[in-house]
Amino acid sequence: MKTSKVHLREKQLAKGMIGFYLDYSINGKRKQETLNDLRIFSKPKCQDEKNHNKEIKSVVSKIAIKRELEILNNTYDESVQYLPNASFYKFLNKLAQEKNSSKGNMGVWKSTMKHVKDFDDKATFKKVLSEDWQNSFQSYLLGKMKQNSAQSYFSKFRCAIKKAYKLKLIPRVVLIKGIPNEDIVREYLTIEELNVVSNCYCENDTLKRAFLFSCLTGLRWSDVTALKWKNVSNSLGKTLISYRQQKTKQVEELPVNQEAAMLLGERGNNEEKVFKGLKYSAYTSVALRQWLMRGGVTKNITFHCSRHTYAYLLLSNKVDIFTVSKMLGHKNIKTTMVYAKFDQTMQSRAVEAIPSFGIA
Repeated sequence: MKTSKVHLREKQLAKGMIGFYLDYSINGKRKQETLNDLRIFSKPKCQDEKNHNKEIKSVVSKIAIKRELEILNNTYDESVQYLPNASFYKFLNKLAQEKNSSKGNMGVWKSTMKHVKDFDDKATFKKVLSEDWQNSFQSYLLGKMKQNSAQSYFSKFRCAIKKAYKLKLIPRVVLIKGIPNEDIVREYLTIEELNVVSNCYCENDTLKRAFLFSCLTGLRWSDVTALKWKNVSNSLGKTLISYRQQKTKQVEELPVNQEAAMLLGERGNNEEKVFKGLKYSAYTSVALRQWLMRGGVTKNITFHCSRHTYAYLLLSNKVDIFTVSKMLGHKNIKTTMVYAKFDQTMQSRAVEAIPSFGIA
């Protein structure tokens, strides 16, 4: 393919503005590509206008270089149409609607949209590709909420920018460094505490059974409440749970021990829920806390802590981290690694496993 150098040209516009276009040829056919809405002041009158000119010139220079590389590498695609003044919020809204297959994921996207709207509902693609805008948005999030929540919303913002580039709505990806996750205390019950509370009275017996079942299987609240008898099978005296995770949509098969199987109760029809009547409410949280306090547990325990307890039980009984990751249904081993910090005795046991080699 015969190509010419990509030339960046200027053209005078109305109201004292200068626009840009790319001038090049492919196989002898001349092309002129207008860089819409990327314009500078012909005679800047203040520092802001000078800064604007500097920024735009840098942008159009990068576009020209990128286009030349695309042509030379035979990856040029004429379908790229950058609309710098298009609404980023509207794009984010559309993207969130595509995520509605996952209630949990959809919730995070909706919250991200809300914060973008509250921060700058007039934000355009051109604006959000500015590092200054992104730094300000990041500071806004960190000032509004805990670090891990801010990390989650800013991560969705980053995903949206990458998606826009993939859809060829923007010419490049500009992203500042994301917000790191902050280590948090993950509460769990020890085997001694489980033994005590399992013998304590709970005014909501279904809640008690469901919580203990989750401690022995690692199922999330959403998966426990959705569990039906058709998901429970028994073969050769072994009980197996086959289900689709509500959060990740992955299909999982999980063997459960005899104690967990007993917590399921009497088998019902296939379409009946195993833990009938179990619903999230303020009453449920209070009932859970009161039951645990009867067993002397004063930790800040929520239902999700049952999943932490499951991870702790596996790791404290020498189950390797890769198997624990599989049992928890994690996609990434990094997600499981946070549980490796649970118990100092595990670390002590690891150190003690180092053989002695006779230091005098």
